Amino acid sequence: GIRPLVKDIHSNDTKAISREHIVEVNPGNMVTIGGGKWTTYRKMAEDAVDKLLDVHPNLKLRTGPCITAGLKLVGADRAGIVCEQKFDIITITLRENYGYDRDIAEHLTRNYGTRALQIAEMIRNGYPTRDKNLHPRRLVAKHPFLEAEVVFAVQHEYALTAVDVLARRTRLAYVDSKAAVDVLPHVIDLMGKLLGWSRAKKAQETKDALAFLDTMRCPDQD
Repeated sequence: GIRPLVKDIHSNDTKAISREHIVEVNPGNMVTIGGGKWTTYRKMAEDAVDKLLDVHPNLKLRTGPCITAGLKLVGADRAGIVCEQKFDIITITLRENYGYDRDIAEHLTRNYGTRALQIAEMIRNGYPTRDKNLHPRRLVAKHPFLEAEVVFAVQHEYALTAVDVLARRTRLAYVDSKAAVDVLPHVIDLMGKLLGWSRAKKAQETKDALAFLDTMRCPDQD
């Protein structure tokens, strides 16, 4: 993909391109942030917001410093009432109370936190195309990603395209692009039922997803 890296204008060496971010204030007091990476996006937000407040102190009358450093994400047991932020309890619960395989239980806990229990309950209660009280169905036999995650992504995480699910929710496209291609028809069929897609919409989704997945393929991959 394309990364907005910051280049040292005094060097022609690509090794000098920094993966750190910079915050710049122009003569008109416009604050701009450049560079950075996905793994530091919250630190980037903090630096940009705090710099904005320094440059425009009148804004401090309406807000305080950036609070992202202490802001827990959904599923982090923010109130400490589900597992007291001891997430091994979630994994054990999925194993013992729901009978999940170890890799599935660990995957759900690692990716969803306490919301893993919400997915487990959804599977237990059934969902479109799946009856109640059945063992979770894997999307691909050798990976822990579940069919139920597709449903959860659509119903609770605003997934609207197959690429949303395969790349931006389950991450299967990054882990195993060939497996993502293989499971694509099933994902589109399930999403089609959930979102009411027409035949033309399904065909377009297939085309778009295959084009995206082709960019994930290794050059020597058949």
